[in-house]
Order: sequence, then C-alpha cells, then structure tokens
Amino acid sequence: MAEDEEVPYIDLPVEQFEVIKPKKEEASLGVSLDTIKDERKKKSSRRIEVGDRVKVNMSGNYLYGRIKEDRGPLGVGGRRLYGILLDAAEDEVVPYIELPVEHFEVIKPKKEKA
Repeated sequence: MAEDEEVPYIDLPVEQFEVIKPKKEEASLGVSLDTIKDERKKKSSRRIEVGDRVKVNMSGNYLYGRIKEDRGPLGVGGRRLYGILLDAAEDEVVPYIELPVEHFEVIKPKKEKA
C-alpha cells in the first residue's frame, strides 16, 4: 500500500469483538508462573544481599557490578528485582540496572587464607 493511499475505515459495532484474556497461570510474556518460580529456586539457593558482587551476561559479554538495592517483588509473576550498579571506568557514566535473579549470577567471595 502506497503512502498516499487512504486506509479504508470500517465502523463495526462492539458486539462483533471478542476479548481474549490470557490464562491466569501464564505471565504476560507467555512464560508460565511455575517456570519462573522454578528458575528462581534454582538460582537463589543462597540469600542475595545488598553489597554482593554479581556477573551479568549482556549479549555474550560479562559485566560485573554490585547489588545496590533489593527492589522487592515488582517483576512479572512477583519476581524479585535487584538494583545493580555496574562497574565502570572513572570517566564513564556508571550504569544502574534493575534485573530479576534469573538474569545475573552472584560471584562467590574468595576465602582468605589465615
């Protein structure tokens, strides 16, 4: 259809439309809530705390940062979101992102030898 062509307008009564609602057990992204809960349990065997070091996979590149805040269950299906302050050079803007636990990995602190 060319840009200068008019789009025909069709006036239909509301009764001809059917509202399709997603199933309650499915999130808006098409992922079942059970799947989200299972993933959360797998990845969160240890309690995540503010100050923990994390590794975030961004399109195959790993970025490192630190958990700055626990935002609570604000995500799809009640997923807990975390505010992460990513590491940056001194002259760069320090990026802050919010992600659910499924999208980052907590880096275990190294045990110091006594």
